[in-house]
Amino acid sequence: MRTTTKLALALVAGAIVVSGCGGTDDSAEADQAAIADRVQEINTAVSERDGDGYCALLEPDTFLGASTPDASFDSRDQCARETDQILKQAGSQPALVVEDIRIEGEDSALVSFTDRNGEASFVKVNDAWYLSLGAPETPITEATGATGPVGEDGG
Repeated sequence: MRTTTKLALALVAGAIVVSGCGGTDDSAEADQAAIADRVQEINTAVSERDGDGYCALLEPDTFLGASTPDASFDSRDQCARETDQILKQAGSQPALVVEDIRIEGEDSALVSFTDRNGEASFVKVNDAWYLSLGAPETPITEATGATGPVGEDGG
Protein backbone atom coordinates (compact mmCIF):
# COMPACT_ATOMS: atom_id res chain seq x y z
CA MET A 1 0.00 0.00 0.00
CA ARG A 2 1.50 3.30 -1.11
CA THR A 3 0.46 5.27 1.98
CA THR A 4 1.87 2.68 4.35
CA THR A 5 5.12 2.57 2.36
CA LYS A 6 5.44 6.36 2.49
CA LEU A 7 4.74 6.41 6.20
CA ALA A 8 7.16 3.57 6.90
CA LEU A 9 9.89 5.35 4.94
CA ALA A 10 9.23 8.58 6.81
CA LEU A 11 9.38 6.72 10.12
CA VAL A 12 12.86 5.43 9.30
CA ALA A 13 13.97 8.86 10.50
CA GLY A 14 13.87 7.38 14.02
CA ALA A 15 16.01 9.18 16.57
CA ILE A 16 17.31 12.40 15.11
CA VAL A 17 20.27 14.48 16.19
CA VAL A 18 20.45 17.90 14.59
CA SER A 19 23.68 19.34 13.25
CA GLY A 20 24.93 21.33 10.30
CA CYS A 21 22.05 23.81 10.18
CA GLY A 22 23.93 26.96 9.21
CA GLY A 23 22.16 29.89 7.62
CA THR A 24 22.84 33.30 6.21
CA ASP A 25 19.98 35.40 7.56
CA ASP A 26 17.68 35.53 10.57
CA SER A 27 14.63 34.25 8.65
CA ALA A 28 16.47 31.24 7.24
CA GLU A 29 18.03 30.51 10.62
CA ALA A 30 14.62 30.74 12.32
CA ASP A 31 13.10 28.37 9.74
CA GLN A 32 15.97 25.93 10.11
CA ALA A 33 15.61 25.99 13.89
CA ALA A 34 11.85 25.41 13.59
CA ILE A 35 12.42 22.46 11.24
CA ALA A 36 15.07 21.05 13.59
CA ASP A 37 12.55 21.33 16.45
CA ARG A 38 9.90 19.57 14.35
CA VAL A 39 12.36 16.79 13.56
CA GLN A 40 13.03 16.38 17.28
CA GLU A 41 9.26 16.12 17.88
CA ILE A 42 9.06 13.43 15.20
CA ASN A 43 11.88 11.61 16.97
CA THR A 44 9.99 11.76 20.26
CA ALA A 45 6.78 10.44 18.68
CA VAL A 46 8.68 7.58 17.02
CA SER A 47 10.63 6.63 20.15
CA GLU A 48 7.46 6.73 22.27
CA ARG A 49 5.56 4.84 19.54
CA ASP A 50 2.94 7.59 19.56
CA GLY A 51 1.05 7.32 16.27
CA ASP A 52 -1.30 10.20 17.05
CA GLY A 53 1.63 12.41 18.04
CA TYR A 54 3.43 11.51 14.82
CA CYS A 55 0.37 12.24 12.69
CA ALA A 56 0.00 15.64 14.36
CA LEU A 57 3.38 16.53 12.83
CA LEU A 58 2.34 15.69 9.27
CA GLU A 59 1.30 18.28 6.73
CA PRO A 60 -2.41 19.00 7.28
CA ASP A 61 -3.17 18.15 3.61
CA THR A 62 -2.17 14.55 4.40
CA PHE A 63 -5.75 13.91 5.45
CA LEU A 64 -8.70 13.66 3.03
CA GLY A 65 -10.68 16.00 5.22
CA ALA A 66 -8.38 18.65 3.74
CA SER A 67 -10.06 17.97 0.34
CA THR A 68 -6.82 17.71 -1.61
CA PRO A 69 -5.95 15.13 -4.26
CA ASP A 70 -2.69 14.30 -2.43
CA ALA A 71 -4.33 13.30 0.85
CA SER A 72 -2.89 10.01 2.14
CA PHE A 73 -5.40 9.18 4.87
CA ASP A 74 -9.16 9.52 5.31
CA SER A 75 -8.62 11.07 8.73
CA ARG A 76 -6.05 11.70 11.41
CA ASP A 77 -7.57 8.81 13.38
CA GLN A 78 -6.82 6.46 10.47
CA CYS A 79 -3.28 7.83 10.31
CA ALA A 80 -2.81 7.26 14.05
CA ARG A 81 -4.10 3.66 13.87
CA GLU A 82 -1.88 2.75 10.92
CA THR A 83 1.12 4.56 12.38
CA ASP A 84 0.69 2.80 15.74
CA GLN A 85 0.88 -0.53 13.88
CA ILE A 86 3.94 0.52 11.89
CA LEU A 87 5.74 1.81 14.97
CA LYS A 88 5.02 -1.42 16.84
CA GLN A 89 6.37 -3.51 13.96
CA ALA A 90 9.37 -1.26 13.31
CA GLY A 91 10.78 -1.45 16.82
CA SER A 92 13.72 0.75 17.75
CA GLN A 93 15.02 2.93 14.95
CA PRO A 94 18.63 3.99 14.39
CA ALA A 95 19.67 7.53 15.15
CA LEU A 96 20.03 9.86 12.20
CA VAL A 97 22.10 13.00 12.00
CA VAL A 98 20.74 15.92 10.01
CA GLU A 99 23.31 16.74 7.39
CA ASP A 100 21.60 19.71 5.78
CA ILE A 101 18.38 21.71 5.92
CA ARG A 102 17.78 23.47 2.63
CA ILE A 103 14.99 26.06 2.63
CA GLU A 104 13.37 26.39 -0.79
CA GLY A 105 11.23 29.48 -1.16
CA GLU A 106 9.06 30.59 1.73
CA ASP A 107 7.21 27.37 2.47
CA SER A 108 9.21 24.28 1.61
CA ALA A 109 12.45 22.66 2.71
CA LEU A 110 14.44 19.50 2.12
CA VAL A 111 16.32 17.79 4.92
CA SER A 112 19.13 15.33 4.24
CA PHE A 113 20.63 12.99 6.79
CA THR A 114 24.14 11.61 7.26
CA ASP A 115 24.52 7.99 6.08
CA ARG A 116 21.06 8.00 4.44
CA ASN A 117 19.91 8.23 0.86
CA GLY A 118 17.19 10.66 -0.13
CA GLU A 119 15.70 13.66 1.59
CA ALA A 120 12.71 14.40 3.79
CA SER A 121 10.38 17.15 2.61
CA PHE A 122 8.88 19.73 4.98
CA VAL A 123 6.26 22.37 4.23
CA LYS A 124 5.31 25.53 6.08
CA VAL A 125 1.58 25.96 6.77
CA ASN A 126 0.31 28.90 8.83
CA ASP A 127 3.85 29.65 10.09
CA ALA A 128 4.47 26.08 11.30
CA TRP A 129 6.66 23.43 9.63
CA TYR A 130 5.29 19.92 8.95
CA LEU A 131 6.64 16.72 7.47
CA SER A 132 5.24 16.16 3.99
CA LEU A 133 4.61 12.62 2.79
CA GLY A 134 3.96 13.82 -0.77
CA ALA A 135 7.57 14.53 -1.70
CA PRO A 136 10.36 14.10 -2.51
CA GLU A 137 10.34 11.28 -5.06
CA THR A 138 13.49 9.80 -3.51
CA PRO A 139 12.65 8.62 0.03
CA ILE A 140 14.99 8.18 2.95
CA THR A 141 15.97 4.53 3.21
CA GLU A 142 18.14 2.47 5.48
CA ALA A 143 21.85 3.30 5.27
CA THR A 144 22.48 0.30 3.05
CA GLY A 145 19.20 0.54 1.11
CA ALA A 146 18.53 1.89 -2.33
CA THR A 147 16.45 4.88 -3.27
CA GLY A 148 13.64 5.03 -5.76
CA PRO A 149 10.13 6.29 -6.30
CA VAL A 150 7.95 5.80 -3.24
CA GLY A 151 5.82 2.66 -3.39
CA GLU A 152 7.68 0.96 -6.24
CA ASP A 153 10.51 -0.69 -4.34
CA GLY A 154 8.29 -2.60 -1.91
CA GLY A 155 9.54 -0.65 1.10
